[in-house]
Amino acid sequence: MRTSGLFLFALLYCTVLLAQKPGKQPGQASMLLPTGWSLTPAGKSLPLGDLPLNIAVSPDKKYLAVTNNGQGKQSLQLIGVKRRRLLHSFEIPVAWLGLAFGDDSKTLYVSGGNSNAILRYIVENEKLVLKDTLALGKAWPARISPAGLCTDDRRHLLYVVTKENHSLYVLDTRTKTIVHRDSIGKELYTCVLSPDRKQLYLTHWGGNELVVWDTETRRVSRRIPVGDNPNDVVINKKVPWRTLPAPTIIRCMWLI
Repeated sequence: MRTSGLFLFALLYCTVLLAQKPGKQPGQASMLLPTGWSLTPAGKSLPLGDLPLNIAVSPDKKYLAVTNNGQGKQSLQLIGVKRRRLLHSFEIPVAWLGLAFGDDSKTLYVSGGNSNAILRYIVENEKLVLKDTLALGKAWPARISPAGLCTDDRRHLLYVVTKENHSLYVLDTRTKTIVHRDSIGKELYTCVLSPDRKQLYLTHWGGNELVVWDTETRRVSRRIPVGDNPNDVVINKKVPWRTLPAPTIIRCMWLI
């Protein structure tokens, strides 16, 4: 029985990979994953915390903010884009996914997870300083758990979706009050505004759909079935999204 050279090469390659331990190997720039695949980072890398769930870019492109939400120490990090260095890193009691800069690039909204509040930070002297909180309700065991969020500073509004009571909250950022709440169905992941701020797109993680919510009527205008557990959403501003059929919009907008 003859064995092809390609099969022998593949067998030898797999044997060599399996003989190594996962993790960075001496003298290598790449990282060996437990699956046997090698991962080589592009550009410069910075160490982050336990389970970095989200990253936000300030509108002026000066800062990156990272929220780390693992089982260990939870933390926030502020990174300077120009010099590519960590400016500030500190622990926070609890957080989950939600992270967004305001239009001024100095205000940062952070989901407080099971504290059932949104934390509002201000960038001062290249550090994040807690300004105040916007409460959605009493803390756990009250089942709310804010997740993804986005801002509409022109209207002084903050949109927040939750994973425990499956709702969309609309908050006034000046008065810190809830001006509207809409029950969507099941667990929600995140939300993003359309460029004209008339549509809010919600990833309905538990309902396997993309929900289109009208910000003027404050009602669901459309539900678009998608694959299992949709999470992050991205809008491509270069695509004339209003003129595209729904399937094309989804391909341009959302990622699993």
